[in-house]
Amino acid sequence: MEGKMKNYVKLGLSSLMAVSLVACSPGNKEDSAKKQENVKVTYKEGTYTGTGTGYNGPINLKVTFTKDGISEIDYSDNKETNHIGTPAFDLLVADAKEANGAGIDVISGATFTSVGFKNALIDAAKQAEASDLDGFKKNTVVHTAGEAIEKTTDVVVVGAGGAGMATAVQSAQNGNSVVVLEVNSEIGGNTVASGGQFQSAQSYLVWDPADPDATTGVYKGVTYNKVHNATGNIKVLKEILNWNENEFDSKYFDKTPFVAGDIETLSHAGVHAEYLSTLKELKSEIQAYLNWAQPQLDAGKAEGEITLFSTPNLHIFQTYYGGLR
Repeated sequence: MEGKMKNYVKLGLSSLMAVSLVACSPGNKEDSAKKQENVKVTYKEGTYTGTGTGYNGPINLKVTFTKDGISEIDYSDNKETNHIGTPAFDLLVADAKEANGAGIDVISGATFTSVGFKNALIDAAKQAEASDLDGFKKNTVVHTAGEAIEKTTDVVVVGAGGAGMATAVQSAQNGNSVVVLEVNSEIGGNTVASGGQFQSAQSYLVWDPADPDATTGVYKGVTYNKVHNATGNIKVLKEILNWNENEFDSKYFDKTPFVAGDIETLSHAGVHAEYLSTLKELKSEIQAYLNWAQPQLDAGKAEGEITLFSTPNLHIFQTYYGGLR
């Protein structure tokens, strides 16, 4: 029976892995010359500083040009996000030097960083008096997919973020073989840039209404300190507590700009019917927590000293309002 219930998936991963390889690594370039005719560009030799706008601010590139190519690119002067934007630089540098131009592909997951890099490179080329600036902007490297990979597995998880990894771990614990596909340079999804925010619905780590004043919790015989709030968490809980429980108004955002995760705005639009029961249960949980936490805040205790609130209903509703389904 168990064997019949399992759905074995035979993976033809060539197309999926092609996407991953194109986004995450230089890939194969053996057919580049056939697919892309780059133009010759010459320069006034020297090192020039070009500037472009990245995700977090200016990207300043020190680009060293020879008479007919790019020899060095120093990207150390940037404010891009570690583990997301910064891994793109080495790939972009390698492509730019090989292409002798800025028409190279952007890196998946680091689009703003890539565009800022390319614009800074063009700025430097202008200063170096590039003989064919339009050609420089188009010169590229064409990547092709690597060798196709074929695997047989019980479960395929696309995306190695928090939800994807949790799914993969649970599937493996259930006895399944698992393959996880991730397009970005590191696993973690948005948790890579979470800034230390903590997510857990485990009562031993967060506020437990059964033992509200507890500062530690026990799991499998091990004692852990409870996690405290980050600044602003309680404000979010209060906004959820005041969420409009009327049926979601599908025309609300015709006149109000939609920003995913902006719960102050989203809370006025109502709630989809299938999430109403979750919202009501969550409000009850939040109210109990605030009845305990608010007197401490009023007495001058810092939010960061108060045990974190987290429940499965909060996670469900955060997923709802974060993407509005």
